Amino acid sequence: MRQTNVGDSPRAQLICSTENLEVIKWSEPTVEMNLAVDEELAQCATSTGRRILRLWWGGNATAVLGCGDNPEKFLDLDGCKRRGVGWVKRITGGGTVIQTPGVFNYSYTAPDNGCWDMSKMFWSGAKLVTKTLAQFGVSAQQRGISNVAIDDLKISGNAQARKRQLTYLDIHKRSNAKWLI
Repeated sequence: MRQTNVGDSPRAQLICSTENLEVIKWSEPTVEMNLAVDEELAQCATSTGRRILRLWWGGNATAVLGCGDNPEKFLDLDGCKRRGVGWVKRITGGGTVIQTPGVFNYSYTAPDNGCWDMSKMFWSGAKLVTKTLAQFGVSAQQRGISNVAIDDLKISGNAQARKRQLTYLDIHKRSNAKWLI
């Protein structure tokens, strides 16, 4: 990957920064490129000590599989090809999600000191989504450990990877609300 600093990409925009966290809006043209940015930021977290919350939109129609998923088992590969839907694996676990231009995502990368509780990380991510939606007048509820729903419709989930002394949390939210970022 070529860029690890916000200033290195013409698409990256620093929204705010504190002593402990940078919040950036950075969407690449394709889902594959966005996942590559996340992986690079995650890999650099240990050496740089940076904690980054990155906001991005899905791009081309792409099935994104968890790291342990088998594409032949979880996808109709011929159907995907006929419809022009690509597929890629991400470094986190979790289920398969479809990324399109209307899917809003955020990724959190940070060095991992080994003391973070995974369920608390999931809970915090889901809580952030529900609180943000509430600010826009949308009533959402946390379901289970990591999902968010409006009424009975799941709109968000998250997954994480913890390796190489880093923490990477990815969240997807189905939305056509481009005003969020």
